[in-house]
Amino acid sequence: MGGLGSGRYGWRHRLEHYPALRLRDLHALRPGRSARAEWPSLEVAASLAMFERCPRIDFENPERGYFGGAVEIVNRPAGFGGWRRFFLRPHCARARTAIYLRRGRFRCRECHGLRYLSQTRDYSSRQHDAMAKLEARLNEDGTKPKRMRWSTFDRICDRLQVRDDRLGVDLALLLVRKGMLNLDEYLSEDGQF
Repeated sequence: MGGLGSGRYGWRHRLEHYPALRLRDLHALRPGRSARAEWPSLEVAASLAMFERCPRIDFENPERGYFGGAVEIVNRPAGFGGWRRFFLRPHCARARTAIYLRRGRFRCRECHGLRYLSQTRDYSSRQHDAMAKLEARLNEDGTKPKRMRWSTFDRICDRLQVRDDRLGVDLALLLVRKGMLNLDEYLSEDGQF
């Protein structure tokens, strides 16, 4: 117990667990101005001051172990003219629209090793998520919504059936591996169910 490799298999730190500082939230931050960012659930507040193109992040409660510092903002040309703003982290020199607070420092998602929720799900969970997304397009009782085309409704129903079949096969294989199901009882002579 507690040895090398013990713990929850496949568990990763998820992006949703950490506070983010996004450029779209700082659209009013210009040189010479300041702003305030708060994360009430973590009891963290930070003041941001912009000097030239390099904003400075200072935390109002440094006793919690959060470190401030300079984060450069760069302008890059957009595809159809104009400019887009990005954070440029000195740690990795990547241009990002959001940086995340973890272990007292703001860094990009890759530098912190954070994953999206969808990247941490197993096969059956992803199938359930996809089915829930398809079912959300239908009425609560599974019937066709008023202004939906019949071809769209049929396509959604077909996709739901395919995903349900995949889950059934996945469950059957799991039960066979655990020794709780004997497929010989269910297979016909030609090898079909």
